[in-house]
Amino acid sequence: MASWPVSSLFIVMSLVSVSGCSGAAPSDLLSPPPPGVGGSSDASIADSASQQDAHPGRDSGVKCGGTSCSAPSQVCCRVMVGSVATDTCAPAGACGGLSIPCSSTADCSAAGHSGTVCCLTVSTDGGGAGGVQCMASSACAGSSLCDKAAATPCANGASCVPSVQTLPGYTFCK
Repeated sequence: MASWPVSSLFIVMSLVSVSGCSGAAPSDLLSPPPPGVGGSSDASIADSASQQDAHPGRDSGVKCGGTSCSAPSQVCCRVMVGSVATDTCAPAGACGGLSIPCSSTADCSAAGHSGTVCCLTVSTDGGGAGGVQCMASSACAGSSLCDKAAATPCANGASCVPSVQTLPGYTFCK
């Protein structure tokens, strides 16, 4: 069996890889895409996170699993099957589970409820979330949901911490 130097093998394999990409010019494959074109979803997530930090007054929507919903026309609808939660965007008023119309104070403002907080209340059985809605902070008997990326996610020096039991996947002021 003939022994090829590693560098020759690399060049041959590179040419095979380039020629196997249907219709793409070799220069397209060997140079990075221009800004804003292509790229991985991780890069676009990082870009959107840095844009949100750069514009703290702008809200990206109601957090809902791995996506976000457009308030006020949509809510995040959490349906529990056993101990497994499924979050999906649903039209406001059409959720068959726990309706989550906000995930931070910014969502309340974006939905036209300025001066309110996104209030999370505990269910009467004490286990999970009883409700989520925008309301005056003085009327909120629970905790405010918050966005850790916001410049000031919580009032009065409180910390924005992950919910472990009441509403997993969300953060609240504690």
